[in-house]
Amino acid sequence: MHLISHEKARSVLRSYPFKKGQSELKKALACLFQQDQPLAITTVEGLKLSLKSYKYSTRIFWWFEEVEPPLQFYIRRFLPSGARVLDVGASSGIIGLLAARLKGAQVKLVEANPDTIATLKETLNLNPELSSLCQLIGQPCALGPNDPRYQDSPGISIEQIIRDAGWNHVDLLKVDVDGPDFDVLRSAGSCLRPSCIDAIFIETETAQPEDIIEVARLGYVPFGTKRTHLPELRRLWINQTERTYYHAVDLNALTSKNVPSNVLFVDEKGPLHQHLRRWCG
Repeated sequence: MHLISHEKARSVLRSYPFKKGQSELKKALACLFQQDQPLAITTVEGLKLSLKSYKYSTRIFWWFEEVEPPLQFYIRRFLPSGARVLDVGASSGIIGLLAARLKGAQVKLVEANPDTIATLKETLNLNPELSSLCQLIGQPCALGPNDPRYQDSPGISIEQIIRDAGWNHVDLLKVDVDGPDFDVLRSAGSCLRPSCIDAIFIETETAQPEDIIEVARLGYVPFGTKRTHLPELRRLWINQTERTYYHAVDLNALTSKNVPSNVLFVDEKGPLHQHLRRWCG
């Protein structure tokens, strides 16, 4: 891994002041390294990430800040110290590792893809100081051990993960499995309630309004997330607020055409709900 060339390339692009010509500059800088080789990068938080290759990880490579900015904001502003975090569909591990780094969170990283599991193991090896906080569970998160969608590997439910950990409360559950996200969420079973899971951040691009309404009826309030890109993040800088990232979801007006790409569910009786309402309407 050629860390110097990678870091120089990222540093040059980040300091480039103009949006115009950025794509051409990326292409030129990408010539400094072999794009199909595994990469290791270091984020501003000091996290070291092992990436399978530049080709499959370009957004993370150039713009760490653009990977789920609303969720990163939530972790920085609202996740309590020493929190318990369940990251289902961990992918590169960014979100779970960020929670461990910034808040000393206990994190379960759940990932089904064998190649991604191998890369996650490399990432954990690059961050030995977080090894006591992060556990990798290399199984598909499913409705049960015999979920027909997973023939090659026995599935494990969210409820089972929580029970096996001995947790009576989860501060944040993230679900991003590129498809059956709400099916996976339902595997939380009897744990799917605000008294057990305080907040849920879930990808909803393939969801239907009734999926969101179903979770809301359990005692959660949904807030949709807004897409935020690096030029806007730079412009906002220290003036970023909840309103930058979230908007209230009107369940009565929700249709398949206006479902947000991600939703943050929070306890309707919790203080965060009232706080977000004041900011987001």
